[in-house]
Amino acid sequence: MQLSEREVQLWLVPLDEGALRLAELTADEQARAERFRCPQARAAFIQTRAALRRLLGRYLDLPPLAIVLSYGAQGKPRLDAGMGALQFNVSHSHRLALIAISQAPVGVDLEWLQADLDWRELAPVCCHSTELADLHAATDSEGRAHLLRLWTAKEAYLKARGEGLSLPLTAIRLNVTAEGWQPSIEAPWDDGQGWWLQPLQLPSGYVSCIATPFIDPLIGLRSLTESALTRWAIGPTTPTFSVTP
Repeated sequence: MQLSEREVQLWLVPLDEGALRLAELTADEQARAERFRCPQARAAFIQTRAALRRLLGRYLDLPPLAIVLSYGAQGKPRLDAGMGALQFNVSHSHRLALIAISQAPVGVDLEWLQADLDWRELAPVCCHSTELADLHAATDSEGRAHLLRLWTAKEAYLKARGEGLSLPLTAIRLNVTAEGWQPSIEAPWDDGQGWWLQPLQLPSGYVSCIATPFIDPLIGLRSLTESALTRWAIGPTTPTFSVTP
């Protein structure tokens, strides 16, 4: 499978279908799976990692277990040296996983919009002070949806950088501009330039965002249970994020 320079292919992976593919994981990954105490978390890891190996195998024309992965300083998985320059990122929540594959660095975050999410408690952990002010008058449904949009955008950005949550989400401010939301990174050593964040329209109940170095990436969606490719229809009301000083 081929990817153009600005192309990002997204793969939806249902987590409640089929048997666990433990045999498609390496010995180290199987041992990691066994350390999960929560059966649901264990199953999600096994299914997501097996799906990632199958997908990378398709792009690299290799068997799933021939894919060699290594990890960055913050634990972000990547292809080991000598495996090629393909980039990927993974997120899962509830009964769905999302895998992004690109030739350039990419980050993706996916969250299930829980009806009982205590967004008021999470807001001080996620939001910049100006964003907290914007949430002050929000209803519960508005607050839950808006908080997860902020959360997924910030996490996707940090995952694209390979930082995980090593940087505080409260240091990232998202402002609405003519082009969409524009994050400003409030850290003297990082102005965050060169990244663009695009919210995604996924199945009802999920909130997601992707981070790429492209202002207008070519984004496609596929499912491991479907053969058809659907190009994302990104309308003018869908926010686009750019990272600026």
